[in-house]
Amino acid sequence: MLSRHSIRCLMAIMLVCLSQACTQRDETTGQSNAVNDSTGLKAKGVLFAQDLKNNVQSVRFGTYKPTDEDILLVAKYGTLKEFHAEAPAVTEKGIIAIAAMKKLQIVNLSGSAVTAKSIEALSGLPDLRQLDLTHAESIDDTSIVALKDHPKLEAIDLSFTSLSDDSLSTILSIPNLKSVGLVGTKITDKGLAKLAAAAYLTRIAVGSELITDDGLSLFSPNSKLLQLEIVGTKITDSSMHILAALSKLEMLRLPQNAALTDLGICELGALPALTNLDVSGTGFTGSGCGEAGFPALLGLEANRSKVTDSTLMDFSRIERLASLKIKGTDVTEAGVRKIFPLNDPTAVAFGPDEK
Repeated sequence: MLSRHSIRCLMAIMLVCLSQACTQRDETTGQSNAVNDSTGLKAKGVLFAQDLKNNVQSVRFGTYKPTDEDILLVAKYGTLKEFHAEAPAVTEKGIIAIAAMKKLQIVNLSGSAVTAKSIEALSGLPDLRQLDLTHAESIDDTSIVALKDHPKLEAIDLSFTSLSDDSLSTILSIPNLKSVGLVGTKITDKGLAKLAAAAYLTRIAVGSELITDDGLSLFSPNSKLLQLEIVGTKITDSSMHILAALSKLEMLRLPQNAALTDLGICELGALPALTNLDVSGTGFTGSGCGEAGFPALLGLEANRSKVTDSTLMDFSRIERLASLKIKGTDVTEAGVRKIFPLNDPTAVAFGPDEK
């Protein structure tokens, strides 16, 4: 088994290689600076990317919030495959214009004023694989019906909308679906149980105060889940043994579940493939986590938790841990440096929480 120092060195090498690859990619595909932009949007921070044949492939609006008129300008790029925007000012008119770009595969319209009619238009995109409509307050259970049975849609994020359990009859009818985001919705235990029973999903993200331990009962050890997020619910330590049996899990996020403590969280140490764990905003102190297992864990987030200087030694016993985030806790710099000096292979982020 590689030591933590070796892992950190490998991670550094990978980051350098990735940086070089990105630089090379920018030179060969022509990121925003190389696009002959007649829309005037580059000056507003909008990023365009094109392929080797100078066809515009993606547009990212970044912090600039587009209007319907901006969308109409971008619509001239008929080769677009990706569209990313936080779009509270975009109306049905703009979304229908986006839906006319028939080569789109990824659409992110966070915060937009989508309607049933505009979602129906988006459902007509033949190659649509990923759809993000988070923070779209107008979305309800009936407005997404047009997405039912979409043949190529693989990932959908409808977090922070008013969707309830009734939406799942539509969502789970999508034949090639692998990833579902429903954080900040009205999903209950009944709805989570339906998602858990869909063993073909590889990512589930839910979050609702209507979810309790009962909702986790149908998760199966045979599940294909690689990523699971359960945010801001009423789950407790008593259901952690169910999650500890999901042997394929690589990422598990359990933030803002105030009833979780060391007792349940340490049970998760049995997960053989878990590389990233987030237990921020829980009752986790870290006591006992060093002996709990966590054989593959590289990154652990426990911001706004109960971690103190006295439990830091437990984290040092997690063999492969490369990153520990404990902001917003009572740890001190003296306590951290006593266990994790500046040359330690584990990077520790501590201090006031910026969130």
